[in-house]
Amino acid sequence: MKLADYVISTLAAQGIDRLFEMSGGAITHLLDAAYGRDDIACVSVHHEQAAAFAAEGYARVSGRPGVALATSGPGALNLMTGIGSCYFDSVPALFITGQVNTYEFKFDRPLRQLGFQETDIVSIVKPLVKWAYLVEKPEEIRYALEKALALAQDGRPGPVLLDLPMNVQRAEINPEELSGYPAKGDIPAVRLGIVKQEPRADHQPNKAGHTVPGKQARSPGLDGGSAKQGVEQQISDILEAIASARRPLILAGGGVRAARASEALRRFARESGIPVASTLIGLDAVAE
Repeated sequence: MKLADYVISTLAAQGIDRLFEMSGGAITHLLDAAYGRDDIACVSVHHEQAAAFAAEGYARVSGRPGVALATSGPGALNLMTGIGSCYFDSVPALFITGQVNTYEFKFDRPLRQLGFQETDIVSIVKPLVKWAYLVEKPEEIRYALEKALALAQDGRPGPVLLDLPMNVQRAEINPEELSGYPAKGDIPAVRLGIVKQEPRADHQPNKAGHTVPGKQARSPGLDGGSAKQGVEQQISDILEAIASARRPLILAGGGVRAARASEALRRFARESGIPVASTLIGLDAVAE
């Protein structure tokens, strides 16, 4: 199987049905892999920055990671503002950049550039992403792609970037023989399709007469251990703080929407009677 076909098929398997891109030489294998499919479509734009913002918008609306593709050099650099927007607003997105063939890398040569439009986008983008990685060997693709999709959605969501050299894109692979990325803690299992479910909760009144959730149910499909114990302790601390508050107020931010917790928050506010205010980014987190 051609590696580029594997990448597109994996994205489609996650329910991602749109890719935003501006065509360029270093991503032609990926664009060719998407051509003619009925489960995923390329949306062409006139500037890579537009592709990045479109991917952000897609993620905000769909709840799935947005994906933008750009060619090497200036194409990859033009994604930066959109990547920054995803990072600061906690929006899950995968940015895939094309790169020169691995045999054209300048490495430690005293040159600024050897391959055409060769640019070390991974080093440049690191302050604005949760993870960035240059895939130098075809056998790394399954692990790298699964890790990127998982990290984009884990915890506080955000952007990730994979840099794919052209000779890696056109390599032949057998995905079943490649190592995948194991799901741990609250990281979504890409291959297993683990989905967090809304916890059920008992309710009891606090000192101010409001009702607050009791012990939280365990989410199915997630590992136990220290990470879960830490979350349970945080929940316990929050409940204690609410119970002791004289005039509690919920300030809903963008994290509510990012966590797909709008309905849970509405239910909590309704049953507890605690008033809700919103930040600018959280205006649509709870219906009026």
